[in-house]
Amino acid sequence: MTFSAFAPEDNLQSLYLAPLSNPWTASAFGRRIPAPTLPWERQDGGVNEGGFMP
Repeated sequence: MTFSAFAPEDNLQSLYLAPLSNPWTASAFGRRIPAPTLPWERQDGGVNEGGFMP
């Protein structure tokens, strides 16, 4: 599952990837994948949202 959440360590909204134990239940909180660190990602505050799986 992919989701966007605020990271507790730096309060930046980031994308996460979590494993599923079945099609509707996350089995762990998940791991942060990218964080908004580039200048164009921080124009109006640090935000990464809208994960996309091709």
